[in-house]
Amino acid sequence: MMREIIVIIILLFVHPLIIQGVEEVFPFVVLDGKVYRVLEEQVEGNEIGREIGEVTTLPDAGGQYYGNASNKYPVGTKYYQVKQTDIFDAISVFDGEQYLKAVFTKNVPFHWKNLFIHSIPYLFLLSLVVIYVVREEYKKQVLEDF
Repeated sequence: MMREIIVIIILLFVHPLIIQGVEEVFPFVVLDGKVYRVLEEQVEGNEIGREIGEVTTLPDAGGQYYGNASNKYPVGTKYYQVKQTDIFDAISVFDGEQYLKAVFTKNVPFHWKNLFIHSIPYLFLLSLVVIYVVREEYKKQVLEDF
């Protein structure tokens, strides 16, 4: 009985990893944790708003993606707001020749690098505080020894 419970627990933890490793079959871009399916529908230049992001990473060999990624477009491809459209519904992707509409599909599956990327500033500040506290304690110790 215990063996079956352990196997079930392991499968529950592995299942999201298996799903996450499957690469999407349609062209997509990721912006701030949201996956957008890129359509063949063009967006006119007068409907393009401000730049809101760009492709910063590509999926790894296992098909996992993190950050602002794409399975079709190279790093540096720009994302733009579509005027009078909520960013949570659709955005525009400039493929070098035309602006293509990209519609929200789903939220990005969990990837540890997404958590790490957003926590870098906090880890940096925490390390500065730790260094300062250790340094002050060291100074106290040295002064007490004299």
